[in-house]
Amino acid sequence: MIAYCVNTILCSAVLLLLYKLLLENEKVHGFKRLYLFFSVVFSIVAPLITLPFGGPEQYLMPEYIPDEPIDYVVTHITPFEIEDILAMVLIFVYLSGVNIVLFRLIKNVSGVFIRAWTRDSVPFAPARVVLMESDVLPHSFFSKIFVNKESFLTNTIEQEILVHELAHVRQRHSLDIVFVKLVHCFFWFNPVYIFYIRTIALNHEFLADEIALQASGDPQAYQNLLLQKASVSKSSALTSDFNYSIIKKRLVMIVKQTSRRVQWVKASAAISLFFITVFLFATKETMAQKGVGASAEMIAEYEHLAAKGETDTFPWWDAHVWSKDEKERMYVIYSAMTTRQRRKQDLHVPGKTKLLERKPVTDEQLKIWTDSKYEVYIDGKRVNNEILESRASSDFDWYKSRKLSKWANDGKHQAQIALMTKEQFARNIQSWNEEGGYMMVMNIPNNIAKLRAESK
Repeated sequence: MIAYCVNTILCSAVLLLLYKLLLENEKVHGFKRLYLFFSVVFSIVAPLITLPFGGPEQYLMPEYIPDEPIDYVVTHITPFEIEDILAMVLIFVYLSGVNIVLFRLIKNVSGVFIRAWTRDSVPFAPARVVLMESDVLPHSFFSKIFVNKESFLTNTIEQEILVHELAHVRQRHSLDIVFVKLVHCFFWFNPVYIFYIRTIALNHEFLADEIALQASGDPQAYQNLLLQKASVSKSSALTSDFNYSIIKKRLVMIVKQTSRRVQWVKASAAISLFFITVFLFATKETMAQKGVGASAEMIAEYEHLAAKGETDTFPWWDAHVWSKDEKERMYVIYSAMTTRQRRKQDLHVPGKTKLLERKPVTDEQLKIWTDSKYEVYIDGKRVNNEILESRASSDFDWYKSRKLSKWANDGKHQAQIALMTKEQFARNIQSWNEEGGYMMVMNIPNNIAKLRAESK
C-alpha cells in the first residue's frame, strides 16, 4: 500500500510537470482540460494496471534474516505487535485526514448552495443569477452565477463578465473542480493534487476568456477590464472568480500567438510522454504471471509427484518420501506456474531453506536460561529449565531466541529459547544435503476439508 501511495504521488507529479513544460502556455485549452482530467485519473489507476512484460518468471529465494539476539530482561513489546499498532495508527491517521478534508469540502459546497437558495435569483440563459446584497465580484458554481444585486439591477455589470461566467456554467467547469477535490479528499497525503486544482482552475479561466473575447471582439479592452477586476475576491474557494494571482497569465494568453503546427507538435509529444509515464508506473507482470504458466503436462507431472507423498493423517504430507531430484523438479514446475495455478495445488514448493550455520551457545547464556521466565526447547521438545544446569554449552551447536508477548503463556515467559544438540544439528545438515532443503508447504485452504473430516 505504501508503494502504491508513493507511485501515485510520483505519477501525478510527473504528469503535471509534463503539462507545465509542454502545454500550459499553449492555446489548446480544450485539449489541456482533457489532459489534466486524465492525468488525475491515471495517476490513481496507473499503479494498479498490470502489463505483460519480459520472459518467464524468475523466482526469488526468500531472504534469510539472522536471528536477533534478545535482551536478558524483556521490557518492550514484540516486533509483531509493533507492526500491528503501526498499521492501526496509519489507518487512523488516514481516515482522520479523509474525514477532515471531506468535511471541509462538504461545508464549502453546502455553503455555496445555501447562499444560492436563500437569495433572490433570476434566470439567465441556462444559468440562474443569484443576487447578493454584499459587494462581491461575479463568480459561478455549477448553474449559479453570483453577482452584486444592485450592480445587476442597474445593468452596470459588463457584458463580457457575464459572458465569461456563463461560459463556466455551459462548459460545466465546476464538475472538474469538485471531482479533483473529491480525489484529494481520499488522497489528501498527495500534495500534488492541490496544484492540479489550481492548474485546472486557471485553464478554466482560459476557456472562459476565449468565449468572452469572441463576444467582445476587442482584446485590449478585455485586458483593461480584467485589470479593473484584479482585486481580492470574496467568493468561495470552490467557485470560479477573478483572482489577481492568475490575471497576469490570462493577460498574456489573450494576446499570445502560436502556430498550429507548434501547438499540435507539443500536444502530440504530451500524449506520447503521457502514455510512457503511465507505462513506467504500471505494474510489470512476467509472462508466467500473466497467464502462460506451466503447461498441462507439467501440472499433471507436479500433481503426480505431490500425490506420492500424501498421507491420510495431518499434516497429510511426508516430506521424506521425495528424492532430492523429485523435489527439485517440483520446485522448477512450481516456479513456472501462474498465481492461479499455484492456488489450485494442495502442496506448495516455494523455494529452499537456508542451510543452518553453527551458532554456539555460551556458558553464561545457559546459566541465564535456567530462569523460569525463559521457555526452553531442546531438539524441538519442551524441557524444564533446571535441565540446563546439567548440560554444557559444548553440547549444543545452534540456538534461536524469540521474545514473547505479554499475552503468550499467560505472561509466564518473557522469551522462548530453542536449542539444538550437536547430534540433531548434524542430522539436519545431512538431511538438508540429501533432500536439497526444499520447503514443502501445505495449502491450508485446499486442505481445510480434510482437517474438518479428521476432527469428526
